Amino acid sequence: MMLDADKMMAAASSRNPTLASALTSIQRRASSGSWEVRMVAAQALTTLAIRSDEPYRLQIYEFLNELAHGGVQSHFADLHVRNGEDQGASGTGLGSLLGPLIQVLDDMYKEQDELLN
Repeated sequence: MMLDADKMMAAASSRNPTLASALTSIQRRASSGSWEVRMVAAQALTTLAIRSDEPYRLQIYEFLNELAHGGVQSHFADLHVRNGEDQGASGTGLGSLLGPLIQVLDDMYKEQDELLN
């Protein structure tokens, strides 16, 4: 029986609460603040995804995809302060940065699938 994503994250969080806390903090930074802070946070999330195991990698992958399509803004609406910057189509101003980062993770998952087959 497979666990759903929320149960997997709860179990992983109890095993490594420091990583779970850091991940949550970086996700908040990636969706609010100045463009520079969002950019560095998105890069940090990608580094964490590359170096971490599942379910953290999957959580970050889903988060970056939502961020690229503007879905994350509603999760952190109370934290987001408009600062006059052009937010772009994603609402975060990170569209040009997120595409290549997501592509790296896509490639990782493709290679992983090929190795398993």
